[in-house]
Amino acid sequence: MAIDAHAARAKAALEPCRATHNYLNFEERSTNPATLFDPQAYARLRQVKTMVDPEDMIRANHSIPPRGV
Repeated sequence: MAIDAHAARAKAALEPCRATHNYLNFEERSTNPATLFDPQAYARLRQVKTMVDPEDMIRANHSIPPRGV
């Protein structure tokens, strides 16, 4: 779609100003969840996910996998 091409160009133009992690509410498409949190927070979220849902049954748009997955 034309809008996707324009959005991709805008995103590329803004890349030099990119933050250390992406803003969760602005991620409309599937993305690597590790890019949505700082490394310490992501590691803790994976630790909690491993304790609470080791079989990875609970999922969302940007699912955080348990450790070992």
